This record gives sequence, structure tokens and C-alpha cells, in this order.
Amino acid sequence: MNVLMIDDHVMFLQGMKNLLSVLVPELRVETTGEMTNAAQLVALAEFDLVLLDWHLADCDGEESIRRLRDVGCMARIVVLSGE
Repeated sequence: MNVLMIDDHVMFLQGMKNLLSVLVPELRVETTGEMTNAAQLVALAEFDLVLLDWHLADCDGEESIRRLRDVGCMARIVVLSGE
């Protein structure tokens, strides 16, 4: 299973990636902190799941989902937020 995690908090990204790697060793997890980079990753590879921070520095949640879908992301998107 291929997972893309998008969050602008590096410590959260690394912690979650480490946790997922321990819980499900066969996962392939890509991480990024910017929607621009996420859109490029989605255009280049197919993901089964996207874990998306609702409040990114370069894009808000609704726009983030729209941008992912516009570049062909068909993965399920799970929104993560501290709110």
C-alpha cells in the first residue's frame, strides 16, 4: 500500500511515518510539507491513501483536496487536523 502524508510540521510527519512503519512494515510512505510538492508526487506515482493536514502554509484544506483531484489523485483522502 502506498501512502502520501502531507503536513507542514516535520516532527509530526516523521513521528507518524515511524509509527506507521512499525505498525504496518509493508507500507511505502512518502511525505511532504507543501501542496506544490504533493501535486508533483501524485502526478508521478499512484497512492492508495493520502493523509492531509487541513491547514497547510501554502494551501487550505478544501483547495488542497481540489488540487490533488485535479492532478488525478484517486486515493482516499483522510484529513488530519489539530482542531
